[in-house]
Amino acid sequence: MVAAYRRRRDAKLKALEARFPGGVRWSRPEGGFFLWVTLPGEMDAHRLLEELNFSAYGEEKLALGIERLTRAIARSGGLA
Repeated sequence: MVAAYRRRRDAKLKALEARFPGGVRWSRPEGGFFLWVTLPGEMDAHRLLEELNFSAYGEEKLALGIERLTRAIARSGGLA
């Protein structure tokens, strides 16, 4: 399980680095799978809740989840 979660974590981190807009920060878990994303103060995270949960995806769909989240962030706050 540790190796599988590590691959999933790494896939998410790679997608975040490639896609997320400036002003958004995220944690890098040392032991585990879940990330903590910090949005700029002017953004309302409640508006993103419907599109946030994709933790059950396999590695192949994690980039898709990050892409969906990126679009939701852009719609909510207009970050470039």
